Amino acid sequence: MEKAGISIGIVGTGRIAERFWDESLYVEGIQVAAIYNRHMESVRWFAAKKKISGEEDILLTDDVEAFYHKVDAVYVASPHEYHVSYTIQALQHNKHVICEKPMAVTKQEAEDIFALANEKHLVCMEAIKTAYCPGFQKLLYLVMDGAIGTVRDIDATFTKIGSAAGREMWSAYGGSFVELGSYVLLPIMKIYGTQGEKPEIHTFSLEGAPQHDSYTKMMFTYHNHVATVKTGLGVKSEGELIISGDRGYLRVPSPWWLTKHIEVHHEDPNQVEIYEKPFDGAGLRYEIAEFVKKIQGEESSAVSAEESIWLAEIIEHFRLEQDEKGKNSANESEYNKADVKIWAHRGCSMAYPENTLLAFKKAAELPGITGIELDVQLSRDGEIVVIHDERVDRTTDGCGRVCDFSLEELRELSITGSGQDEKLQIPMLKEVFELLRPYCIRDGLQINIELKIALFHMRVWNRK
Repeated sequence: MEKAGISIGIVGTGRIAERFWDESLYVEGIQVAAIYNRHMESVRWFAAKKKISGEEDILLTDDVEAFYHKVDAVYVASPHEYHVSYTIQALQHNKHVICEKPMAVTKQEAEDIFALANEKHLVCMEAIKTAYCPGFQKLLYLVMDGAIGTVRDIDATFTKIGSAAGREMWSAYGGSFVELGSYVLLPIMKIYGTQGEKPEIHTFSLEGAPQHDSYTKMMFTYHNHVATVKTGLGVKSEGELIISGDRGYLRVPSPWWLTKHIEVHHEDPNQVEIYEKPFDGAGLRYEIAEFVKKIQGEESSAVSAEESIWLAEIIEHFRLEQDEKGKNSANESEYNKADVKIWAHRGCSMAYPENTLLAFKKAAELPGITGIELDVQLSRDGEIVVIHDERVDRTTDGCGRVCDFSLEELRELSITGSGQDEKLQIPMLKEVFELLRPYCIRDGLQINIELKIALFHMRVWNRK
């Protein structure tokens, strides 16, 4: 049956945009009508990956005005630092908006967004998929129905060990708390509310990339209750949700943010009620369906404007703390910089995707840089490419050994978690030389090349 209803456009062409495309196919009353990215190459890459041909009435464009003219609503799936600007721009074009979390990272930004949406009588909604799934809705019902009595403690954890070169760690709005905080804060704001008593907040953070946390533990202390949240992109912990009350506790096992299984425990260890709920696909279909309901004027369980403003305020509080911590660390640092030789390992790999032209360029521009270290391997057809691992799995969207790919096949792969609008590729060594040659001549930049030698390529390397 042909879908009809709301025409929605997607801003962005990354992983979450791909999932939104897939999930939208399961929701009635909405259809994707346009894909936008500032870089047309990325739009074409997205279309090829999703097998969007010229036969569909779907606009593929880098023209933002043509994009807005085509759609009724917009899904903002750009890197975090562009969420606010694209959301405001879409509202100014009189489009309903569903924006990926975090919608904003300051209270003022969030207030401005919702003030504009209210002024124009438009729906503006933050996309936190857990909030809309049947399991989490059941969890809230059990809590509000008194299944565990009065809630005194909430403990929510979301951690994963990812690449330090990923967008989650190095982008302007990187770090574990900005990336994952919306999830762990969700139970707190839904159960304790956002309009009453303001909690005392105590934070411990472990720095990963400069000014960005790889792990954060935050405690919220109220007069009669407490909450603890943990986020991590470099530290792993049990990813469960525990809600404790004076008549029992509620447990959702890892990964609790994909809420499927709920346990209600009591004093008697043999008395455990278990509830199972579906979590279909990537879960975005639930938030898309709620977005449609809101536009149609139906009752919805969407994250409210007040809740999104509260989330932004907490993230702002955290970021201000991190900035202050960074300033203090800089002031305390005492060493003779003149005696230190600075080498950029795989380029500026703590701030940008490793072994990419972007990482090498950023490293070459660093004041006082001595040199750049990089890794090379051979493709199946004997071309020298710059990549560290013997396999492409960790740093690209491909799978397999580097030596099993031709150069052309390697160039089709995309560097994952790049956070860039344009597609980043595995570079050839000669491309790196061309990029860095001016820095070597002008600044004396040195290059250290590490050969990653597979035994069956020894003879080829010797010829090279």
